[in-house]
Amino acid sequence: MATDRDALANALHDTLNKKYKTQRVAYFLNEDIYTPTDVRDWLSTGSSVLDLAIANLPNGGIPYGRITELQG
Repeated sequence: MATDRDALANALHDTLNKKYKTQRVAYFLNEDIYTPTDVRDWLSTGSSVLDLAIANLPNGGIPYGRITELQG
């Protein structure tokens, strides 16, 4: 069953990327080196404790290029 699902996923991946020749639209998130969901830059809030709490990274903060809502 898993091989049928893998074959279908690979066929869909290849078909979508062939249809849209000018850009890549289908990704395997666990196998591709670059995916559009990867966060590359972080915007500091000015507070190192808050940056760590938001991103769980020492030099984190708010992800650049993402829609973010702050409350409080």
